[in-house]
Amino acid sequence: SILDAICFAFFGDIPRYEQSVSGLRSDYCGPDDPTEVILEFSLGAERYRIKRVPEYERTSRRGGGTTKQTHQATLERLDGDNYVAVTAKVTETEAEIRRLLRLNKEQFLQVILLAQGRFQDFLKSSSEERLPVLRSLFGTVRFERLEKKLDDERKVLEASMNAAREAVARNRAQALTILEADGPELPDDGWYENRLAELKSRLKEAKTAAANAETARTTASTDADRQREIASRQRQRAEAEAALELLASEEESIAADRSAITADDRSAPVIPQAGQDREATETVKTAEAKLAAATSDPRLGSPAPTSANDAKIFEAETDRSLGALESAVEDEKEAETLAEGFRVAESAVASANSALEQVRERAARLPELTAQTNSNIAALTATAALKPAAAASVERVDAALANAKKLEKLKADLQDRDNAILLASRHDIEASVSHSELLHRQLAGYAGVIATSLADGEPCPVCGSTAHPHLAEIDESTVTQDKVDEAKSLADRRRQELTEATARKAKVESELAAISAAAGGRTADELTVELAIVQVELDAAIAAESALESARTTLTALGTESTEATAEVMRLSAVLERARSKQIALASKMKDLDKRLVEARAEYSSVDERVSSLEARRAALAEFRVQSEALAQAKASKLKTGKLVAELLAEHGFASVTEAESAHLSPTGRASVQERVHKHQADIDGAKGILATLAETPAESVDLADAAAKVLAANTYRDETRDLHFRLTEAHLKFSDLTVVASKDSSKSAAIAEAYDLVRQLASAVAGKTPNTKLMKLETFVLAAELEDIVTAANQRLSVMTSGRYVLRHVDHAEYRNTRGGLGLEVLDQYSGRARATHSLSGGETFLASLALALGLAEVVSSRSGAVKLDTLFIDEGFGSLDSDTLELAMATLDSLRVGGRTIGIISHVESMKEQVHAQLHVKVGEGGSSSVAF
Repeated sequence: SILDAICFAFFGDIPRYEQSVSGLRSDYCGPDDPTEVILEFSLGAERYRIKRVPEYERTSRRGGGTTKQTHQATLERLDGDNYVAVTAKVTETEAEIRRLLRLNKEQFLQVILLAQGRFQDFLKSSSEERLPVLRSLFGTVRFERLEKKLDDERKVLEASMNAAREAVARNRAQALTILEADGPELPDDGWYENRLAELKSRLKEAKTAAANAETARTTASTDADRQREIASRQRQRAEAEAALELLASEEESIAADRSAITADDRSAPVIPQAGQDREATETVKTAEAKLAAATSDPRLGSPAPTSANDAKIFEAETDRSLGALESAVEDEKEAETLAEGFRVAESAVASANSALEQVRERAARLPELTAQTNSNIAALTATAALKPAAAASVERVDAALANAKKLEKLKADLQDRDNAILLASRHDIEASVSHSELLHRQLAGYAGVIATSLADGEPCPVCGSTAHPHLAEIDESTVTQDKVDEAKSLADRRRQELTEATARKAKVESELAAISAAAGGRTADELTVELAIVQVELDAAIAAESALESARTTLTALGTESTEATAEVMRLSAVLERARSKQIALASKMKDLDKRLVEARAEYSSVDERVSSLEARRAALAEFRVQSEALAQAKASKLKTGKLVAELLAEHGFASVTEAESAHLSPTGRASVQERVHKHQADIDGAKGILATLAETPAESVDLADAAAKVLAANTYRDETRDLHFRLTEAHLKFSDLTVVASKDSSKSAAIAEAYDLVRQLASAVAGKTPNTKLMKLETFVLAAELEDIVTAANQRLSVMTSGRYVLRHVDHAEYRNTRGGLGLEVLDQYSGRARATHSLSGGETFLASLALALGLAEVVSSRSGAVKLDTLFIDEGFGSLDSDTLELAMATLDSLRVGGRTIGIISHVESMKEQVHAQLHVKVGEGGSSSVAF
């Protein structure tokens, strides 16, 4: 039941109830009886406590009946004198337990808690079944990660190799496209260089052909140009002759143009003056219209003027009226100023009144502020008084924190002492085993020792015979007493070293206890938090001490402010009185001025309105006078221009203005007529000049079609050769670049393929595939080496417990149906010299082999840095199958482990074991299902 509880606390399951944990709850429990397991355990320097509750039906707290108690699991860690929570949920607890133990339930049952009926599981397991156990114990999962990393690198290199090969294939396809020919499947660098040389030769030939074609084209073009020049001169001559004939037919029209230019010259003096006469007529009409508009202007008022002279008289009267209103305008402006001053005075009265109220309100609050400041000074005085005590607390906690940090260093030292004890314990075990072996061998070799003392005729102390025909001889395997004594001396020294290492650990533990007491049982983290708290209290006292002077200054300022507030009330009262007096004086002056303005306004709403009306009449009178004078001036000018136009018509031979205007040409029309006349003469002169320059042109016509055909043929041939040269040049450039790229890609592909082959073989070997003939993964290979050490350590005890008959052997060959091996075990029977399977051992032999293997496993695992430390071993039954001598050896072996510092728990009903096991737990079952545990 105790081992069941331990297994259930750790894993929520036990071997006997793998299908369901419902059987864990006692059949004698009532609905209100709680069921739980609480387990305390140490792991390194830490101590933990697990509490687990299985699922069962319990009494409902409300409404009667029963309800399901859910599965619960919590984990706590000892911190000082108290346990603190680490996890609170089942999933969190089980995850943390797996992280701490680094073993699952099956592995725990194979190496720590050797349950009844499963004691021999690790001994009889297959390689595949041992692998996860050893992996967890030795932390070799990194080799599995290495295997995956190599496989990932293989995949990356494989992808790179495929990409490189695709690049090589692309280069080949591009090369064949450039060459427009076939080629080998995997062209080498020589093939690319040969094809490049061929392209270079073809390019040189094409360049020569293109140059020759260009020369032929130039010759044909020159001859064709000469023929076209002759044909052009012949065409020009024919065109000049035809142009002279056409110009002769236009001579009559050109003569009419010359007459029109002469008539336009005669009309030139008349036209401007006729225009001025028309403008004078329009000016008279405009002046008459403006005078009519001025006469109808409503601003003229009454009486209205009938002449310019009337308008002048009325203007003078209006100016006199405006002069009389100038003072009234100033009065009206002053009235506005007085009104604004009255509003300002009114605002000043309100402002002074508001300021006076604020000062009175502030003065009323000053007593309350003074009382509040006095209260603040009292509180700050009390806080500042805590400064000495807070400083002392900071000093005390700081000293405790220093001790707590020293405590952490001592804990690390304690771990070193634990390691030293473990090493000394292992040496003690080795020396004890060696001494025990020598004793057994000495017993086996006593015949040779006795034979050395026998003489003929003397009786043998063993059989009494006086004849000694075949004396036993002492060989190298015979153990003398000196060797036994030496081994005993070494075992005693190892035991003394273990005692001294234990004493050194006790000294460190004593010092650790003293420092822990000085630290008050608190951790450095807790003391750091406490130091921060008391430091805050000290800072608050210092801040209060600093703020106290400021509060006292504030109190003095409030007294001064009270005196000043009283003076300010008096000053503002005087200001208010002056503002009210000014407001009354302005109201009186405004009343007198308003009386004068009523008379000046007359029927208008304001003086400005009356002034604006008079100014508008004066402007209308002025406009009437100006338009009357302008009309008289326009009529006089019209009379003068009409007389001058009549004189000019008679002088230049025109009967009327209309006739003169008909003869007049516009500037554009005159320029057009003149241009026709000038162009006609220029065309005649040009045609005659062309005929003079072409007098020697051959009369026989030339054949331009033949010359053009020759040029076309030469151009076509030139284009073909140049296109071939261009294409070969481009192909040469591309193929030249491609040759370089192909060489690099080919080298890169070969390098990647080489690297891929290396990594592929390495990955396959690490994964236990070809070329790995043992079919062992790297992790299995490493664990196989560890298993060899485990077997060696186990054999040291198994040889003693079986009197040298059985030896465990590690086998690394493939197992049944070629499954992966490497972690196999077999038993060598020294009596028969034959190896056999582990499951062929008898019950007692299986127990001894399993026990030796478990002890060897624990020893090797504990000696490895970073591996799981196995300081505890539970063995459930199995001793009943041993004979008395073998049981004695098994108990001696377990006792040596206990002396070395390990905890060994045994469950057995063998009576003889009670005499050898002094620390015992007796589970007593009573009536009604009740039980008790006695120590």
